[in-house]
Amino acid sequence: MRAMVLSECAKIETNPLKSTNIDKHQIERPNEVLLKIAGDGSCSVPLAPTDDSRLIALVARLAAAGLEADLSVLYSVYQENETGLHGIFYHGSVTGDAPKGYGYFKISKLPLDRITDTAERSMLARYAHEASQGNFGIYQGDQSSGTVHRTVGREPSKL
Repeated sequence: MRAMVLSECAKIETNPLKSTNIDKHQIERPNEVLLKIAGDGSCSVPLAPTDDSRLIALVARLAAAGLEADLSVLYSVYQENETGLHGIFYHGSVTGDAPKGYGYFKISKLPLDRITDTAERSMLARYAHEASQGNFGIYQGDQSSGTVHRTVGREPSKL
């Protein structure tokens, strides 16, 4: 199974020891994407705890909800110009049933009209297109424009 995560970090500080993280994450399994569903029906990628926004905290939150996630492949890095936040999406794997307040959606039928965040909606639309082609790249840019770097495979580091 495959998965994806968005990680947003706070504005970059001149002293990196002062920076804080705010993470939002989205998980996907074969032909489906796990989204958080708000009370009003809007959707977003799952969120890491606000008091600990590290990727490992999201994985722990998902485990507590009965999901096993391995989020290990970089998918997208971007900066939101309006907020100054940086986002990082990861591609990986997840197993388990959708917990309460979440739902799996077919990649070909993602509820893009219910995704309130413009950058998330754009990333999910690109993901759906790339999934239909079976050819994924790594996005680098801002929330509205950038470059998709195509990958050709992976191999272990020789260091």
